[in-house]
Amino acid sequence: MDWLRQATQLESGSPRLDLSGEGVERLPESLPTFVHVQELHLGRNRLGDGNLTMLSLLPRLRSLHLSGNALRVFPTDLLQLSSLSHLDLSNNSLTELPEGICSLISLEELRVDRNALCRLPRALTRLQKLRSLLVGHNYLTELSGFLLAMKGLTSLDFQGNRVESDKIPDKSEANSNPLSRVNLRANLLKGNIVLGNYGNLTQLDVSENSIETLDLSALNKLECVQCSRNQLIELSLNGKALTSLIAGNNRLQKLHVSPPPTHLKHLDVSYNELESLPDWTAGCFQLRALFASHNKLQALPKHLFCSELSSLQTLQLSYNQLQTLPAVIRHIPLQELFLQSNSLVTLPANFFIISTRMRVLNLSNNRLCELPNGCHQTHQLEKLYLTANCLADNSLDVLGKFSNLHTLHAAYNSITRLPESCVAVWTELEELVLSGNKLQNLPDNIIHLKHLRVLRVHSNRLQTIPCFAKMSSLKVLDLAHNCLDRVNLATLVPQQLQFLDLSCNSKLYVDPRQFQVYRTHRPMSLVDVSGQNRTCLPSTPHHEAGADLGPPWKVGFSETAGHRERLYITQIRLPAFCNMEGLFGMFDGGNNNDIPNILTKAVPRMLLEERTVKETASEYMKYTMLSAHRELKETGQKYGVCGTLCHIVRTRPTGSPSSFLPGCHHQYTMRVASVGEARAVLCRRSGLINLSQTTQANPNHSQLGCSAMFPLVIPDPHVTEVDLDETDEFLIIANKRFWEVVSIEEAAQEIQGFRNSILAAKRLQDLAQSYGSEENLSIMVVHFGNLASTDVEQMMRELRHTIQKTKQQCQCNCCCGDGPHRQRYYVQNPPEADRSSPSGQSDHASSDCMGRNRLLEQDRMATLYKNNLMTSTQSVLMHENGTKKMGPAIERRSYRDSRRSNGGVFKAIRSKVDSYSNGHLADAEEETGSDRSGTEVSEEQFKCWEYMLEQNTQLLFDKELDTLSRGFGRRAVPRAGVPLDPLWHEPSVPLKHRVKALSRSSPHLSDSAAMPAVPFLSRHFGSARSFNPIGQTSVRFGSGRHILNGGPNAAYFGSLQRLIPYNLEYNFSVIQERGGNQDSLEQDGRMQQYWGVTTTEL
Repeated sequence: MDWLRQATQLESGSPRLDLSGEGVERLPESLPTFVHVQELHLGRNRLGDGNLTMLSLLPRLRSLHLSGNALRVFPTDLLQLSSLSHLDLSNNSLTELPEGICSLISLEELRVDRNALCRLPRALTRLQKLRSLLVGHNYLTELSGFLLAMKGLTSLDFQGNRVESDKIPDKSEANSNPLSRVNLRANLLKGNIVLGNYGNLTQLDVSENSIETLDLSALNKLECVQCSRNQLIELSLNGKALTSLIAGNNRLQKLHVSPPPTHLKHLDVSYNELESLPDWTAGCFQLRALFASHNKLQALPKHLFCSELSSLQTLQLSYNQLQTLPAVIRHIPLQELFLQSNSLVTLPANFFIISTRMRVLNLSNNRLCELPNGCHQTHQLEKLYLTANCLADNSLDVLGKFSNLHTLHAAYNSITRLPESCVAVWTELEELVLSGNKLQNLPDNIIHLKHLRVLRVHSNRLQTIPCFAKMSSLKVLDLAHNCLDRVNLATLVPQQLQFLDLSCNSKLYVDPRQFQVYRTHRPMSLVDVSGQNRTCLPSTPHHEAGADLGPPWKVGFSETAGHRERLYITQIRLPAFCNMEGLFGMFDGGNNNDIPNILTKAVPRMLLEERTVKETASEYMKYTMLSAHRELKETGQKYGVCGTLCHIVRTRPTGSPSSFLPGCHHQYTMRVASVGEARAVLCRRSGLINLSQTTQANPNHSQLGCSAMFPLVIPDPHVTEVDLDETDEFLIIANKRFWEVVSIEEAAQEIQGFRNSILAAKRLQDLAQSYGSEENLSIMVVHFGNLASTDVEQMMRELRHTIQKTKQQCQCNCCCGDGPHRQRYYVQNPPEADRSSPSGQSDHASSDCMGRNRLLEQDRMATLYKNNLMTSTQSVLMHENGTKKMGPAIERRSYRDSRRSNGGVFKAIRSKVDSYSNGHLADAEEETGSDRSGTEVSEEQFKCWEYMLEQNTQLLFDKELDTLSRGFGRRAVPRAGVPLDPLWHEPSVPLKHRVKALSRSSPHLSDSAAMPAVPFLSRHFGSARSFNPIGQTSVRFGSGRHILNGGPNAAYFGSLQRLIPYNLEYNFSVIQERGGNQDSLEQDGRMQQYWGVTTTEL
């Protein structure tokens, strides 16, 4: 046995034997040989009610620790240890203490906290030597009066019980009580409490209750008072001996201390409603730290900085309403002054002259327009935060005198230049943040700052940049959102650089060849901030014209490791999850990076899997987080993670329960699951909604992982569901460290007018760092657009985008000959690789896709249409927005003439409207080639086309319903030898019987029988099935029409496929046939099945 071997190796005569956590189940027979042991530790073992009689054979035993042994009954063998002075039975399952405990006559300290005790025996009064009794975190409901009558008891710990205010003994019982320390934290105390006959109390803790008024003015020996996290409105104290007062997180409006606490050293009244500080604070000569942030202070005591004997070193007055500071007459010993988020307009004229000892000064988010002059070169200021003020260039003259600066944050001011003289003085500078100003260039000597690690100058007007490659310490360089047009990586990137941000420079050009060459010399990862998750540089500039064709939200993010070596937070950013959904998440590993990386890769797959489980589909967010906890396995035994997961899905329109109608407005629902302290906040015009777990006493009790800490740590997800509407503006997801320094109200106010989600996230990060946060920060902002748009509006936007793009591609007649007997069709063979996008477009917008295209030229007559074919090939280039770019000679022609193809939009509208107005519906298969022929479409006809699409949507929808009912009405007869589909268990239908049941806008589904197996989930979770099968270009039987898989029509019908919902479990290789005798009332259900399978054409 390891523990026995350890015990035998102890030095002879050692008084202490520690066998904690060794798995001991029974005490060995050889234990009496250790007669020298006075202190025995047996905690965290499995002794239970084992042979503890052996302990009586240790004559010198004075201290015994048996915590964490799952004891259910007080061991009677311990009652024989009359020489024990210290007994620890905490963290067990004891339900009562025996009356025979009085036999432990030498006991001085008894620990029975974290058990299941409901009462205490009166026999404790016979323990005359008992000085300390710890019974916290049990089920005790009263503070027994006999405890206060114990003459020797000086320390009583009752925290975490169920004691109410009326269960505290009255004055007569407490009259001669010798208690000096009482802990009643986290009980059920409430209302008004007056303690008058506990005259010997020196330390009192009543935090985390619901007390509204506390009167301790009669306790003249009171030295330390803790009453934070109550509902205190008024507090009265005796200040004769008071040295420490902690009363934060209340609603304090009045603070009475009499006589003045001249011995006070520490005062914390932060997070209250005080409008002024007591005047006696100026006379507290021993006061070293004063915390009064998050109040309503409008002014400070006039003589706060006038005392010659002042010892004040730390003054925290942030998040108040201060407009001025009191006059400063003489030198002050202040070393740290926090005044961020106030309303300061000016500082005292001699402020920097009399504060030469100051090391940290935070003035962020005020209204300062200038800084006072008169600073000495010997000033010791190391960290200066001036973010979000109104400072101009003249302030730099003052900043240029702080030669000892290590950190300077002056973002979001009106600075237009950075003088070389300032940079020359800041020889010790390590972190410089000048984002959000009006800088047009940086001084060349900035590269001589040998200690500079972080340089953030995003959101300026920089056109040129120095040669940063010569810097020796630079690790973070943020040049985003400037006016840079060209960069040379060889002169830009230092060898030790870890983070480079060049995003949002609209004119920036990076030579791809230079980038690839540079990438071969050092490893790097490319992060796409646009939300498209591209893995390589875009080959062309971004096209804003098609920016509104995706989901109605845009995502931006910002993250930094701070002063830590690594970033232990990961994000999930999938704005086009399943094409028209959004999936956003954040996982904070604290001090571990393995678990966040595992969850980021696995959670999207788990969510899709949980949505397919019918029994728990309504709670799939909860079970996704639980599955993530299970996925961690051995990795999650020791470490835990806080996480927030947001999923935005489209729901059924109100009043249309059977199907998604094109004219109905979109309705989106956001579901949020969170564990731990990561938080998501929804900002809408009517207010803010906290979507994450509410504040608890210890939120770390809910985490993913930490399995070894069960049941202290439980993965209990908090799930919230919110219906989004047009009043919702943006969603903020951030980690714990961000919310510690920035409130949800301030975060929403700071980015209220931002339309660029990337810049909004960067501003929040800059703000948090300017408030002094030096930890890991991770922020994500999801900006909502038009959440109330309809399918028709979305379709019309894509049509306008296609028309405008076509007009820009070709403006000459050289490639658009209008011969009277010629007509051209752009036909594209399916690509070689499977694609996960329903429109047949790749999710990798930056990849190069080469396809073979055919240009078919035919006569208008049917015979020439079949015989005269001419083919040619042309490459296809994938653009940044994912659309295919055709040659100018083909694109406009193919778009203009696509109306003459089978199911052409222009003639289809006219045919369907005429048929509907004549009182009958013609069969879709009775259209002839002559009906679909026509002349060249003019600009007016394009406008007519657009107008008719908008006005006749419902007519076309009714027409399509009838077409579907006719198509599904024909039931195919099964043939021998045709295998049964494993999903529907019906015979597969021959192709010629199956084609008529399909819409003409989805001819590619006719080849589903020959389609190879497709993986259940796409790589990027874009869709469950590929809508673009691999194979030859198909021709629809019986019609002689060629299928057009390319050209602008492909983008148009692809948009419909993205808009139409689909079932992840549906097998696109099989189309289920319907019977012809179904009642007309079932058409809605049939239409719902249809919309889940394919698309329709207009």
